[in-house]
Amino acid sequence: MSTNTGGFRGGGGFGRLGGASASSSSFFTFKPIISIEAILIALAVAIVVSLIAGIYPAWKASRLTAIDAIRRD
Repeated sequence: MSTNTGGFRGGGGFGRLGGASASSSSFFTFKPIISIEAILIALAVAIVVSLIAGIYPAWKASRLTAIDAIRRD
């Protein structure tokens, strides 16, 4: 099992335990309400940031010659 997989599994297990104990307590009254607008805004921001993070370095690298790319490595 890779380190990442083990970390995700362990984190998920602790999250379930924490969520179960928090929801079973009598004073826990928080009920999260997530609107569709919030989901769409978060999705749009994630897509824009991902595109910028992927396209800008690729565009910058495409403007280099092969020799310059090797030299700068």
